[in-house]
Amino acid sequence: MGIQCEFLGIRDSDAFLGPWPNDVQAPVLVFGTRHDPATPYEATRPYANLYPDARMVTVEGWGHTTIGQSSCADRYITQYLTELQAPRDGVTCAQDRKPFDPLPTAKQTMSQKVRTALSQLPR
Repeated sequence: MGIQCEFLGIRDSDAFLGPWPNDVQAPVLVFGTRHDPATPYEATRPYANLYPDARMVTVEGWGHTTIGQSSCADRYITQYLTELQAPRDGVTCAQDRKPFDPLPTAKQTMSQKVRTALSQLPR
């Protein structure tokens, strides 16, 4: 069980508290994992709606992080970070493994996964 930062009692006297203008030139890419124990999926669309050209990607899966969990999502992340191209809004990706599935016998390193994802991007 974790403790939320809000309740730690730590204060930052020079923290930037806004304003937070949402004027962006590139589309904002927002991911939501359907069964995320830390970030409710229901908050994904309202968060994306804060930006004028946000693109939301749903990962049909479990867990709090996206990278390395879905090769489909990894392709979108890689394409966005390397070419600033976002998918259409409302795209859905499947997770590669379900909870408690056995691990693959030959585990790829993250750099191998990134190279594989880059090689699958349309040219």
